[in-house]
Amino acid sequence: ETTQVDEELARQDAQELHEAEKERWGTDRDSKLMSLISTKSYSHLRAVFTEYEKLTQADMIDILKDELSGEFLEAMLALVKVVFYCPKFFAERVYHAMRPRGDAATLIRCLMTRAEADMPLIRKAYKKTYGA
Repeated sequence: ETTQVDEELARQDAQELHEAEKERWGTDRDSKLMSLISTKSYSHLRAVFTEYEKLTQADMIDILKDELSGEFLEAMLALVKVVFYCPKFFAERVYHAMRPRGDAATLIRCLMTRAEADMPLIRKAYKKTYGA
């Protein structure tokens, strides 16, 4: 993934997303939201979401909760959390997987897929969030 972002394009995408939101976001394949999440890098999405938050003066998580529902909402919330701070997202997953009703498969998946990528950052986010 490239980390270079065209800030002007990010602002333009945020403006277009805002215009689309006025008519309600759709989950159809032609919606601006679907176009963004299926064609842009995490770096670009981070820039678009940041610009969108500036434009609307609202938190992206709150906006999604107002606009979407069901499994699509859950998927979009996960995407936004990963885009903004991947280690914290996985720290949350590990924490909930280790709870009494946790999911061992989720815990194993998190540990195996992130072990070499960013486990030290996940450990740090976990300790900061959960104090353990």
